[in-house]
Amino acid sequence: MLQVVATTPAGTRATISYVAERMVLRHNSAVELVTRAERAGLVKRVGDDSDHRRSVVELTDAGRTVFLHLAEIHLQELNRVGPAITEALEKLIGKQVEAGNLTEVAR
Repeated sequence: MLQVVATTPAGTRATISYVAERMVLRHNSAVELVTRAERAGLVKRVGDDSDHRRSVVELTDAGRTVFLHLAEIHLQELNRVGPAITEALEKLIGKQVEAGNLTEVAR
């Protein structure tokens, strides 16, 4: 959820509905997730000036720190296992092409 809020495109507001859609959650599940993150001090809800029925989710300084720390850890892990994942996917795609289940993909 921190990643969804942190990477919300410019001009888009991270509303509960937006979080739910991006995370493929039901609205009430996103509400509970945001509530737990808010209690933990990772996010805050602010009023939406354009629609007073909605609130917008924003990272707190603590939430931003946690997000950046987790992003760095995930990047290190992807760098570590990335070549093996790429190799496995290329083998899988090759087998599917050979079996006639896929057409050749441009690289």
